Amino acid sequence: MPFPRTALLLSGLFALATSQTAQAADTATCLSQPEVEGIVAYALPLLVDAAVKTCAPRLSPDGYLATQGASLVQRYAARKATTWPIAKAALLKLTADDTGKNAGNAALMRALPDSALQPFADVIVVQAITKAIKADDCAPIERITGLLAPLPPENTSALVTTIIALADKPKPDGKGGKSGLHVCPVAKG
Repeated sequence: MPFPRTALLLSGLFALATSQTAQAADTATCLSQPEVEGIVAYALPLLVDAAVKTCAPRLSPDGYLATQGASLVQRYAARKATTWPIAKAALLKLTADDTGKNAGNAALMRALPDSALQPFADVIVVQAITKAIKADDCAPIERITGLLAPLPPENTSALVTTIIALADKPKPDGKGGKSGLHVCPVAKG
């Protein structure tokens, strides 16, 4: 797997997982880096847990995900309650289109209590991650996860957010470059 693909794999999985509900959103809608970081921090335990379960048959039972994955999930999950409000606000911002064919979905999502919306968001993230992980991605995911694991969760989510923001920049030829989260440009100051 080429380095750029490997380096962006985890951030790509985060972007894919969290952009599934954003597909119907207006392309002008963007998220600030703190909003993206909230989504990433919220999704970290879901991502690692999905990777552990999806990759288990493809990796060594003595490898990092098999031996340390569950404890890493717990460490990241300890922040889910505090990151949920930011992730929820970003999710609702992405689905705020009240005029299109998904207007009913946007209104329903805003009306749902957290006790219903949060599990719904979790299912979307897990399904997208599980679908995105290919067999040959498991070894690089395990390596990247092991390398990121010593970082405090806050640093991990900030690093992944930075990678997503870099990946979101349009390329010089004007092609590609969108992560699916539409990260707002940082104002120069």
